[in-house]
Amino acid sequence: MKQEPKSESTTTELSAFNSYKAKKTVRILVHEIESIPDVKSWARQSNVSRGWLSKVTKETYGLSPKEVLRQVRYERIVQLLENDVEATSYSIAKDSGLSSGDALRMFLRRHQDTNFRVLRRQIINGKLQVEWQWLESE
Repeated sequence: MKQEPKSESTTTELSAFNSYKAKKTVRILVHEIESIPDVKSWARQSNVSRGWLSKVTKETYGLSPKEVLRQVRYERIVQLLENDVEATSYSIAKDSGLSSGDALRMFLRRHQDTNFRVLRRQIINGKLQVEWQWLESE
């Protein structure tokens, strides 16, 4: 059975639907970050396949799901610290979806080239400039 080529309107409708669904999956990530340790879990909680999530986040945002997850997690860490600069690294780690204070330390070192103490100091001194991309509307 030969498939007909997709019409332009079908492609546009599918693209609009995928964009809507991508935004919905990001909303799920933002609201459930503390229970989403990785892309596989994010896909599962969003009721989509990992392959679909990868394809659509690249099309919609120009980023891999892993990059989106990292950015959302970092923004959540900063948001939590701004709300309570006296919070412990363990509580910040748990509320941002990391397993421990050590996991937070490694995350900040690997992906942001900083550490918990420096990050807290920057927030206290008003020197941390974050471009809110994912949590600005939350």
